[in-house]
Amino acid sequence: MELVRHAVIVGLAGVITGVIVGGIGGRVLMRIAAVAAPDRVIGATTENGNRIGDITVGGTLALVVFVGILSGLVGAIAYLISEPWLAWAGRWRGLVFGGVLLAIGGFGAFDSKNFDFFLVGNQELTVGMFVALFLGFGALLVLVTSRLEHRLPGIDPDRPVAGSIPYLVLGAFGLQFVLLFFVQFFVDDAAAGEAPVLTGVLVGGAALATALTLAGRVWRRGPSWAARALQLSGYGFLAGAVAAGGTRVAGEINSILAL
Repeated sequence: MELVRHAVIVGLAGVITGVIVGGIGGRVLMRIAAVAAPDRVIGATTENGNRIGDITVGGTLALVVFVGILSGLVGAIAYLISEPWLAWAGRWRGLVFGGVLLAIGGFGAFDSKNFDFFLVGNQELTVGMFVALFLGFGALLVLVTSRLEHRLPGIDPDRPVAGSIPYLVLGAFGLQFVLLFFVQFFVDDAAAGEAPVLTGVLVGGAALATALTLAGRVWRRGPSWAARALQLSGYGFLAGAVAAGGTRVAGEINSILAL
């Protein structure tokens, strides 16, 4: 039950962090990009139908609620998968996770075929701000998770079932976003381009290693060599996903900067 509680807490932290970084931070990024854009493009329509320079209440709310919450939940799932393999980073775990998230999920933000990068200009500034959002998300997610771990009620050992009900309900609701998380790696439309299938397979391997490792901790069964093999596979799959995804993201960033 403690694992369910932790997963729910990370999910809640993801929503909070997504609203702050993906929603509010994303709006700030757009505003800075618009201010820095050449005067000739003010009022032009972006690829998703927005007008450069226009800041509307509806657009801001949509960004905060939908983009912020969805990106936060997806980011939380990525953290739950990566968490066992980032312990070595210590207090820098948040920033390291931000880098991991940039590598495996940056394909959604960095698309050299997106006309907006050429339209707005100042590609170095825009790319730098996007990278900062990923790193900031990772750092803030770990911080918020730590705070919620200490503030939200624990599970009463004398009433484990009753104390677990809220976490079980929220956990069941959050399971649907696991599918959303993996769909983006295998469906071209969801990836806004060619789906990064290899990255998805490697992330899936890391997720399986994480699940089996956590199951082993609960049941405390199995030979030590099996636990060691799982540990090595978890590090290997995550490192492979970062390498595969990071190669694609780096290529896209290089193409964007060359526009």
